[in-house]
Amino acid sequence: MLSEDTNLFWYLKWPIFKSWLVEYGHEHDVVVEEFAQSLGQVFKKDNNADHIAKLCTAIDQLSDVLRSEDVEFLMEEFNQAHSDSPNFMLWSTHVATVEILLDFIRAERDGNWIQRLETFNAMLPCFTIYNHTNYTR
Repeated sequence: MLSEDTNLFWYLKWPIFKSWLVEYGHEHDVVVEEFAQSLGQVFKKDNNADHIAKLCTAIDQLSDVLRSEDVEFLMEEFNQAHSDSPNFMLWSTHVATVEILLDFIRAERDGNWIQRLETFNAMLPCFTIYNHTNYTR
């Protein structure tokens, strides 16, 4: 259920982010669009093993692009530009928290100890902010 809320927020946020990029002259969205379109093409094909492998590769590539320093910097700048909106900040915080939890779940399922430690470290400020000092310890 939480991931559906997150997807809905990104569905609403993405067009605004793209128009903001164009308005401020950032051209980084072209690279993301190409990966997103290639991912969409893979989804339209059959679900045999070859297409599933291509889908996993396309998702990993898109994830790498979205987590790159350039895109993260632009998203941070975009969030700062909209920080005067309490509603925007509420949903941005919610999405960030859910993404941390989803990363933690993935690390647990994959048995990736390093990713588990990194995501747990990312959870610590949330525990402090929401006054869960026992978890913070």
